[in-house]
Amino acid sequence: MAAEALKYFNLAAHLYRDHGDNDRAAACREAARELADTNVRRTRRDRTAMLLTPREREIVQLIAADMSNGDIAAKLVLSVRTVENHIRNIRRKTGASTRGEIVALASTNKR
Repeated sequence: MAAEALKYFNLAAHLYRDHGDNDRAAACREAARELADTNVRRTRRDRTAMLLTPREREIVQLIAADMSNGDIAAKLVLSVRTVENHIRNIRRKTGASTRGEIVALASTNKR
């Protein structure tokens, strides 16, 4: 659906430009750019969420709840080392380098 809307924004921009209404043409081009950017961010976020295992997604949510590795380990009945390995995998898959970036990932994956 977004691809179809993008096509119509671009078509409208061309039509406005051809009729000499450069302001409306620019507005349509800007709307098309915003739609494309939003679609790219959504696709990237969805792809990242699909890369994570259910356990990794659970750990992301617990990190977002401001739990320490020890607290997460106790809650999930895992060793701290296993939690650290999950976090390492989350960072590798998402490109996050800090817990703050992992928390940001959690907030963008809420639906």
